[in-house]
Amino acid sequence: MKRTFYIIIFMLVFLLFSGYITGYSDTKSAALRIVIWDLTENNPIHTKAEVWIRGFGSLYLKKVLSGEKSAKKCGEYPVGAKQEFIFYPESRKGRELTVPFMMTKDMNPNGSARDALRISFYDKEIEFSGPPIKAATGKSEMKFKRK
Repeated sequence: MKRTFYIIIFMLVFLLFSGYITGYSDTKSAALRIVIWDLTENNPIHTKAEVWIRGFGSLYLKKVLSGEKSAKKCGEYPVGAKQEFIFYPESRKGRELTVPFMMTKDMNPNGSARDALRISFYDKEIEFSGPPIKAATGKSEMKFKRK
């Protein structure tokens, strides 16, 4: 009887401990979701504007905007590691912008609208915002002038 009691206690401790350890490893990555907002009136988005993300590939803004949704899931990235993507506002023949982002443990592992990285196009500037930008830079947004 006493031996059975110790076995049960041992199993409970083992299960609790293994759950504690795996709790740390459950959210090792989170899906990056990018949302594009076309807020232009006189200076439209270039037809070959592109986001290039290492480990994912290219995301062409016109394709995303012509679809049903202005959001795209762009791969899973390690939580807590600074990442970056390259943005080509006027195609690969134009200027190249490096945009840092970072996924955090409180972000939805599958990607969500709340955690999305937003690219907002205006006539005179491009703005990057959202939790992945803030986590990487400490600022809630990054702005670049357009040509």
